[in-house]
Amino acid sequence: MGAGGEPLTPLRQAVEDAYSVFRCDPPQRWSGDNTGYDRENWQRLSAVQLRELTRFDTDHFLSETGAVERSELRYILPRMFDLIAQGEAPHVAGEECSLSYLAETGYPEKWTEPERSAVERFFAALLDHCLSERYFEDSPFLDVVLCMAGNANADLGALLDRADRAGDKWLARAVAHDIDWIGGPDAAGGMRNAFWESAADAHASAAEAWYRRPELLARMERAFFAETDPDWQQRLSDAIEAMRGWSR
Repeated sequence: MGAGGEPLTPLRQAVEDAYSVFRCDPPQRWSGDNTGYDRENWQRLSAVQLRELTRFDTDHFLSETGAVERSELRYILPRMFDLIAQGEAPHVAGEECSLSYLAETGYPEKWTEPERSAVERFFAALLDHCLSERYFEDSPFLDVVLCMAGNANADLGALLDRADRAGDKWLARAVAHDIDWIGGPDAAGGMRNAFWESAADAHASAAEAWYRRPELLARMERAFFAETDPDWQQRLSDAIEAMRGWSR
């Protein structure tokens, strides 16, 4: 239950599950100890309760330690999920790259089944959240979530299938919002932006193919005719124009 006895949202539950699955003591020594890392600052941060670490603290932990080891990431990962769920993704290079450390530590092959399940539950809940009615209140963009998963080497195929099960209205709005962010009708080159370049090519290609499908375009057109908000009608129209250009 949440504060005040309210039931946890699925996203909040996924975060709490991660805190449970990954519960462990802070690493006694970080790999960055050999890279000139500020030991005094590390001692200060390691004394802070995990749930109280800020996005800047987690950035400092990860960016200053150099090559992150699985044991180090395992400790801090639940707090990273927590911050992402709050719209505070911790990564100086952009939220799309915030969980790329998973791939760097051999995810999913080198992680246990309960750990993999916790990671995939979080991505599924985050995707559902950004395709819900609350989308523009506190969620990352749809493409950000997909790119975040691709950079983490998570099960992107399962997420794309899950996105297809969303209602036309919210899926279409999310896609239109992403296309507008990429460049509106000028996004004729598709959705593959610079943040996808660090993901495995198979993930980037799968995401691009998903956006270019005739089935998605048909859903966008259906949502346009059902849309009652004039502003969203225009945004959907612009997105549809860009998507039609991808097949020309």
